[in-house]
Parts: sequence; structure tokens; C-alpha cells
Amino acid sequence: MAEIKSSLTTDPDGVELCLCNNCGSYLIDHNPKIGAKTYNESCADGELKQFTDLSGYNISHDIQYFWGCPNCQTDEYLTDI
Repeated sequence: MAEIKSSLTTDPDGVELCLCNNCGSYLIDHNPKIGAKTYNESCADGELKQFTDLSGYNISHDIQYFWGCPNCQTDEYLTDI
């Protein structure tokens, strides 16, 4: 599990971040928890990417999406910080 950087700088005008505990990337969170702290954007290694999730569905017009780590291509390891 990746550790949270001690150099994260909070910024009231910044962005919400999440941590990928698989690759250790700090990513701009497009689906943050309510009341999440905001940090200086320069602390981010990138941002979440929107993926199409068709698993468990018969392919239809009801396509599901999720925000995930662009490196690991999953949301399985993301933690709000």
C-alpha cells in the first residue's frame, strides 16, 4: 500500500485528490467524497480517467462508466485523501 506524501499542500482553491494504492499515483479526483480536502494541483501526478464498464451486462444502450486510475485501468485501488 502506498503511503500519503508528507509534501501535500492544502489549498482552498485547489483540487480534490485520490491515491492509487497500487501504483502510488496521486490523481485529480472527479468523484470525490463530500467535504474532501483540496490540494494544490501541482501535487497531482495526473487525473482519473473515465472507463466504460460492460462487465456483467448484456451489451445494450445502457452503458455504465466509472472513474479509474489511468495507469492501472481500474478503480479498485483508489482511496480518497
